Amino acid sequence: MNVKNSNIPEEGGKPLFESKNWKEVKGDKVKTFLDEEDEEEDEEGDRYKKSMLALETGVVINIFDIQSIDIDIRFVEKPSAHWEYGITINKGVLPSSFVKRVDISVWYSTPELRDMKYESLLSKLEESGFNIIKM
Repeated sequence: MNVKNSNIPEEGGKPLFESKNWKEVKGDKVKTFLDEEDEEEDEEGDRYKKSMLALETGVVINIFDIQSIDIDIRFVEKPSAHWEYGITINKGVLPSSFVKRVDISVWYSTPELRDMKYESLLSKLEESGFNIIKM
C-alpha cells in the first residue's frame, strides 16, 4: 500500500488567514469588523454623499433625476394679468421608475431674477462635479 505524505506544513491548527468577521467585546459594546471599516471611511472623508437639489418651493430632488432644465414663461390672468418667468425641471419628460418627478417649476416676477437663479443653479451643478457645456 502506498501512502503519500502531505507537503503542506501544519501550523498547529491555526488558520493561515484571519477572518474578517471578528467581533470584539468591550464592556457593553460589541465592535465588529464592519464597524471598523465605517470608522475608517468617515475619517478619510471618502464616504459617498448623495447630491440633492432643494428648490425655493420646498421641493427636493435628486440631482441624477434631472433630465432637462428649461427656461419658461407663462401668462397669468388672475388676480391681475401679468407674465411670470420660470425654470422648469424635466419639462415634457414622461414619469418612469428612473425619473419620478416631472414638470417641476419655480416662477419669478422678472426675467432678470429668473436668469440670475438659472445661472446660480448651473454654477452649483458645476461645483458638484457636473460638466456643463455652454453654447
